[in-house]
Amino acid sequence: MYLNSELHRKSLARAKRTSTLDEFQSSGRSSALRIDFVVRPGSTNDVPRAIGILLEQAGLDQEGLQSSVLLVSDREARVVSLLTLWDSRRFDGARERLTSWTLKLVADFADGPVRASTGVANFFTPEAGEEIDPSSPQHATFAEPAQLAVAG
Repeated sequence: MYLNSELHRKSLARAKRTSTLDEFQSSGRSSALRIDFVVRPGSTNDVPRAIGILLEQAGLDQEGLQSSVLLVSDREARVVSLLTLWDSRRFDGARERLTSWTLKLVADFADGPVRASTGVANFFTPEAGEEIDPSSPQHATFAEPAQLAVAG
């Protein structure tokens, strides 16, 4: 029983948001972990290869890591984002541990603070045989990560 009707309303709204998010994430989608940082001066050439080796050696694939991409800014080579895609069912239960683990892997490359954020990943690819019109969102369809790996 709630004495405060506003507290009761907020509690119900929070429960509804949580169950909707859980349902959305467990429907075969991937979870995304994005880590943004600035690379230490003088080591920009080695970072993509070194991070790839670290991710492989860490065995994160055994923890649900599906794929990863290192995005390097085209304006400043020291500004990078590591985007990792995880099996949502496995990642959601270990979010804090896997985020912390991945942050520790890249911490030695960072010049300053490292920022992490998580979310639900959706993939879009054009339908087979269609002309791609980047300005038209109706040409995009959902694709599974495995399809992207084969197409890429």
